[in-house]
Amino acid sequence: MSEYAVGIIGWGTYWPEQIQTAGEIAERSGLPVHVIADKIGVRQKRVAGPEDHCSVMAAKAGEVALRRAGVKPEEVDLVLYHGSEFKDYVVWSAATKVQALLGCSRAAAFEAYALCAGTPVALKIARGLMRDDESLRKVLLVTASREADLVSYEDPGARFMYSFGAGGGAMLLSRDDTTHQVLGSAVISDGSLSENVVMPAGGSRTPCSAETQPKDHR
Repeated sequence: MSEYAVGIIGWGTYWPEQIQTAGEIAERSGLPVHVIADKIGVRQKRVAGPEDHCSVMAAKAGEVALRRAGVKPEEVDLVLYHGSEFKDYVVWSAATKVQALLGCSRAAAFEAYALCAGTPVALKIARGLMRDDESLRKVLLVTASREADLVSYEDPGARFMYSFGAGGGAMLLSRDDTTHQVLGSAVISDGSLSENVVMPAGGSRTPCSAETQPKDHR
């Protein structure tokens, strides 16, 4: 493996316009405002609008990252989406959609999932690929999330997820750049907790049906 430096040369974010306050969360959940604000740590958060799909939010953040770095979309060699699995469609690649929305016509595109640990995992994957493959000079990492849509404020067991909001983020990596060099990242997992937080319906264990997904079963 070649010992080329990999650095971050651009970054971007996208935030939906709608804001939900701690007071509004308290009203829906029945918890005191001070618990939401001080113990859970949410004074306000962004809420996705009707068109704030993960692919769209990730692409908008990617636009900012490219513009900040002064890099054209066609200069990108790889687009790596590492955001939410709760995206535009259930079984679908957001990475290729982001590639198309940004006009990264030369880039390959794929996805990597690690939920809340997505960014360090994506950095590790991208850095390894770039150091191993000399053709990868510019890699765009994009992410987005709107899992807040899945959180029930009436469920006490979901209180630790009241902080979930919506938004997109991106960073552009470049080979042979040491300004903001990626020195490395590490990952550790505890599989014994793998089923502690799940959305039960929609997978092979509990398939979609008129009962589990009444609004759009087809």
